[in-house]
Amino acid sequence: MGAVAWFAAATLLTGLARGADPDLAERAEAMHVWSAADGLPSDSVRAILQTRDGFLWLGTSAGLVRFDSVKFTEMNLAASATNNPVRVTALCENSDGHLWIGTQQQGLFELNRGKARHFTMAQELLDDHITSLAADPLGSVWIGSPSGLNLWTGGGFKSFTTRDGLPDKFVAGVNVARSGTVWITTRVGMCRFIHGRIEPYAFQTRSQGRSPEYLGVYEDRTGNLWAFGDTYLINLSEGKRLNYFRSSEPPSVRIWSLCEGRDGRLWIGTSGGGLFCFEDNRFRPVILGEDRRPYDVRALCEDQEGNLWLGTSGGGLIQLRPQSVRIVRAEQGLPTGPPTALALDAGGRIYVGMQHGGLFVGESRRFDRLGGDDGWEAQNLLTSVCVAGDGTVWAGTLGDGLYALRNGRSIHFTTADGLADDTVLVVCADRDRSVWAGTSAGTVHRFARENWTRFDTAQGLPGTPVTAMIPSAAGGLWLGTRDGRILREKDGTFSSIAAVGDSGRRAVLALYEGERGRLWVGTDGGGLTCLTDGSKWSWNTTNGLPSDIVAAVTEDRARNLWLATGAGIYRVRRADLHKAFDPGRGPLVCQWISDAKTLPDSAAVGGGTRALTAPDGALWFATSGGVLNVDARRSEIEPAAFPVYIESATFNRQPPISLLQGASGSSVVTNRVPFGAPAEVRSLEIHFTALNFTAPEEIRFRHKLEGFDPEWVEDGRVRSARYGRLPYGRYRFRVAARNGDGRWREAAETFTFVVPTPLYFQGWAIAVYALAVVALIAGLVRMVSHRRLRVALVRLEQQQSLERERMRIARDMHDEMGSKLTKISFLSEHAQVEAKSAGPLAGKIATIAQTSRELLKTMDEIVWVVNPRNDTLENLAAYLADYAVEYFQNTRIECELRLPREIPQHPLSSETRHNLFLAFEEALNNVLKHAAATGVKVEMSVTDGQFELTVTDNGGGFAPSGAADGPDLNGRGGNGLKNMRQRLTAIGGDCLVSSRPGLGTTVTLRIQLKKGSSGEL
Repeated sequence: MGAVAWFAAATLLTGLARGADPDLAERAEAMHVWSAADGLPSDSVRAILQTRDGFLWLGTSAGLVRFDSVKFTEMNLAASATNNPVRVTALCENSDGHLWIGTQQQGLFELNRGKARHFTMAQELLDDHITSLAADPLGSVWIGSPSGLNLWTGGGFKSFTTRDGLPDKFVAGVNVARSGTVWITTRVGMCRFIHGRIEPYAFQTRSQGRSPEYLGVYEDRTGNLWAFGDTYLINLSEGKRLNYFRSSEPPSVRIWSLCEGRDGRLWIGTSGGGLFCFEDNRFRPVILGEDRRPYDVRALCEDQEGNLWLGTSGGGLIQLRPQSVRIVRAEQGLPTGPPTALALDAGGRIYVGMQHGGLFVGESRRFDRLGGDDGWEAQNLLTSVCVAGDGTVWAGTLGDGLYALRNGRSIHFTTADGLADDTVLVVCADRDRSVWAGTSAGTVHRFARENWTRFDTAQGLPGTPVTAMIPSAAGGLWLGTRDGRILREKDGTFSSIAAVGDSGRRAVLALYEGERGRLWVGTDGGGLTCLTDGSKWSWNTTNGLPSDIVAAVTEDRARNLWLATGAGIYRVRRADLHKAFDPGRGPLVCQWISDAKTLPDSAAVGGGTRALTAPDGALWFATSGGVLNVDARRSEIEPAAFPVYIESATFNRQPPISLLQGASGSSVVTNRVPFGAPAEVRSLEIHFTALNFTAPEEIRFRHKLEGFDPEWVEDGRVRSARYGRLPYGRYRFRVAARNGDGRWREAAETFTFVVPTPLYFQGWAIAVYALAVVALIAGLVRMVSHRRLRVALVRLEQQQSLERERMRIARDMHDEMGSKLTKISFLSEHAQVEAKSAGPLAGKIATIAQTSRELLKTMDEIVWVVNPRNDTLENLAAYLADYAVEYFQNTRIECELRLPREIPQHPLSSETRHNLFLAFEEALNNVLKHAAATGVKVEMSVTDGQFELTVTDNGGGFAPSGAADGPDLNGRGGNGLKNMRQRLTAIGGDCLVSSRPGLGTTVTLRIQLKKGSSGEL
């Protein structure tokens, strides 16, 4: 059924002769009114249009606004340099999505992507007063005016006047039918544009004195052609005049607009009579508002959700929302107070048991007291109701036993008749036409024909009150008890199946056997349980259930699950229900339908059915606020996907940037090209919306700014997000919305923007910085290296100068002093020969000769040290080897040499050679003088950047004292070892002495060799 038909719950129509249906006036909450106080530019709304993007556009006498169900956004058309408001008369959208706006005396506007083009008579319009607009499937726009007809084809305007076949130059309306025919109405007649020309269309109004002025035409979905003038409606296809509004009186009702609903009804807006509905060849007035005043309806529009919008002259904007949920009021015959039980008979009639007031029966429109105005005996404290297969109505009471009513005859059962207790909590009829009654005493009674049977603990009952009972599809009964047990009855025997609720202590309020044999169990505080295939599944407020009180369970025709809870009426879609049984399931997804709560009386927990599905598909619920009727067949229960939009963004409190892509949107922002934000973002405000006109108050939002927000941010009903300072980088703003069904719908378009990197952080700047740093480092390195090079050159020059000086000294010493010492040695030896005596003189001459020879040897050593040609490790090793052999020549000590195969040409300073030589000489001297050795071994090695020189003798050894200046060999005191260590320490080396008495002594001299072939040690 179409959405417009849903207004039956809110605006049921009756004929003029019968007056208004009482259900119409009391449904005032289905009507919403907006006025200038709510943001409308004016209370006079002359045109309404919903564009394909879902926004509602309103043309008023003070301008054009866009409506998103919450706020009005005024569009500045800038018609002139003055501040005169634009008086909008007509709206239409062409196939390109452009919005066309007709005005009174201010020409025509085209709104496309936030930019408005203005057309006047200067651009070949016939008149600046636009009376009507219509767009055809080719994208052309037809413009009616008091001076004729214009056609916009994209490149300019074509004009049509009386010369081209118009009956009159005043064009009152233009309509493009679904068949493609363009219908044109003028003050004196109607015509159509077909096959490229205007053809007249004649008809007879059959009315004397009636002016056809303000004539309009409309072609409905079935192809019927309707014409309306100021006071009449005619079906031109059938040639029928259907009604003249108050034809016997002066014309007080004038038709302004006509709209076809989805179900084919025609809605007619008038002045003087308000809103009418034409259906089944009858006119039905629609009462608007509690005061029932006839609004002056000038514009009509049905939106995509089935809401009907009325533009009025002076009354603002009116919305009539489709209603599928209603409480049955007193006007329908039910008394005030909460119902306790519901039942259905074979004819589809509804039985309602009241806590106070008795039992009522009826259908959706009207309920009557069972038994007439006087009722029947069971008037108060009804707990449960059922209708047996033979039509007998059974009712249990709280303290007054059990009643049965058939064909006007009442039967009353109490304890006097064999009932175990007069408090009957639940009654039900099984598939064998037997009736069962459960009492607070824990007994169950079965009534079959003229016999009845009592069951108690002997047949397996637990002895606790039975609070719920239903027949099983497989035969027998399902029972629930006050202490939370589930029982199964089969052939008069009761067996316990399971315990539900909190440790089996929660009373069972409802049982329902649904699809696939699933047994649904509602409890008083223990949530919802399902028993299926031997398994038990439970839900409560911790995993999706809105309330732990589930007083009723039923299914609709589509097998969706409906719950009456302590938080309201909820529905679980069949698809979501299947997911709830999957392994690793999430929470139960419950969709809110109504806030009508079902809270059973704690004094009499239990009772009859509180929810049922009628044969016509309607759902009925017994709630604390009354009987609730839900038409589950209507698509409003399945909320349509609503669009979500990001409307605008404001950087640093500057003028906002439109982010919509429709007629009013801006073309500078798309998902493909990120928007360039200001270089410094101090503040950002983004507005968004969701187009849900049926229930905008249910919409909730959340947003996420990727690049800033780590998670989604919940906004509730707020439709904007604000940020402070944002660092540079790329961002993407996303927004999502949900309604009562709980499913999030994300906006199709996101807002991507880039906060540019500051100049000093941009790539080229960083490259410049890097080059500058590299250049600086290179300059510093160059400067340091040049300085080092200069120092090295100076040092090298000094070294070369020193080496030259050393060469000169070594040469002079060798040539001058060496020759003179050689001469002294020669003369002294010659004198000794000539003396031929052994007297004192000969001894002195011998001493002089010996001393001169020693001086000559010492001078050779000094010359070797001073000579820079010997500043290598190879020369040092060769010299030390020769020196050791020569040192022990002509002595009793045998000297053994061990030299490495290859000795590198490593440079050594003269200081290093000098100290190493003196330490080596001291070691040889100790061996010769103190060790009492017969052999000595001299070893040299070069390993791992070290030169090691070892002197090992086989003498008597000694016991080292451990002191740095300990005794020399054989216990003698002295500074030999100390001097050796100091000399090696001075050149960065080590002197190690190892000795044990009787095992000889080992002296190790070790120096570090610098890396590289050009350095010195």
